[in-house]
Amino acid sequence: MASITVSDISKAFSGQPILRDVSLDIRDGEFLSLVGPSGCGKSTLLRIIAGLEEQDHGSVEIGGRSVDAERPGRRDVAMVFQSYALYPHLSVYDNMAAPLRQRSLTQFQRGFGLARLLPKARRKEAEFRREIEATATMLGISGLLQRKPAQLSGGQRQRVALGRAIVRHPKAFLMDEPLSNLDAKLRDTVRAEISALHRRLGATFLYVTHDQAEAMTMSDRIAIIMEGQVLQIGAPSDVYHDPADLRVARFIGSPRINVLAGEIDGSGRAVLLGRAFDLDIAPPAHGKVQLAFRPHDAGLCNADTAQLVGTISHIENLGSDILIHLALPGSEEPVIIRESHETAIHRRLGDSVGLKLDSKKLLVFDETTGKRLRTPAQTETAS
Repeated sequence: MASITVSDISKAFSGQPILRDVSLDIRDGEFLSLVGPSGCGKSTLLRIIAGLEEQDHGSVEIGGRSVDAERPGRRDVAMVFQSYALYPHLSVYDNMAAPLRQRSLTQFQRGFGLARLLPKARRKEAEFRREIEATATMLGISGLLQRKPAQLSGGQRQRVALGRAIVRHPKAFLMDEPLSNLDAKLRDTVRAEISALHRRLGATFLYVTHDQAEAMTMSDRIAIIMEGQVLQIGAPSDVYHDPADLRVARFIGSPRINVLAGEIDGSGRAVLLGRAFDLDIAPPAHGKVQLAFRPHDAGLCNADTAQLVGTISHIENLGSDILIHLALPGSEEPVIIRESHETAIHRRLGDSVGLKLDSKKLLVFDETTGKRLRTPAQTETAS
């Protein structure tokens, strides 16, 4: 296994920048996810690491060694694609054996089936069989080895694609949205299997996804990429609770984070919809900010005693939790508050209720740059 270091990678297609000076350091044995919206450059970065695309600028190291001049096959990484990329005319066994034969047998031996005749090739085939059968047992596909891909379900095909990568014992696994073609229930199952596989192998996994739930639940760290730039790298909990950029805060988390326009006055107080909250924060030069808070970091209260009052515009029943949509005067989009079923059972559409905010939970972002503005307490926690 090996670490992967990406330094100042830039890439453009037809003059359109796709990646802008991207740098990443993936540790040996780490599971790191690249997450971002479609078109942000995450798959292009993965292909550059694999050697399938050439960067315009920057360098890639695998295991502390530059691989910029090496073709894909010499980089010793295994890719698992969204489309599985299985050979439809080969059995599961032969699909898994293909990379081993490609690496260990000559074209003459492969092309004329001499692996069954020559002693050295026969020994190699016996090694392949042991490796494939052990991997198939680990992935729960031992009974499928003689089937063709067309006879498999989506989840089974994905396990075969994983198995074909595993038998190679690569330095790193590169996964490009491998769960995108699966239904929701199967995605949850295979997601857990990939996490367990990473723990079992102790290998380096670089995983590309647009699904923030996949990134949050599977990764040691996540890197959020937007418009070809890495906005933040950190543990899932850090990125969720301590976003460094408003775009990160909006992208990570479901239900979405609440964002309201406000300003910071000269005494460091946040002014939101005409109400002041003590934050002790240095204001930006223009004073304008975006104030954000998670749905579980606020609550509803009696309108008579509240600083902010709104009207319930929508109620979402999720079973264990209820999402209350609250329309506030002066705010373009409703605020979402998460309540327990017991608390929210008496809420009704059109009710006038108060919004209860904890100033310690408010996240402040510069309106112009989107960068985080921290209170002294938040700065101390972040460091």
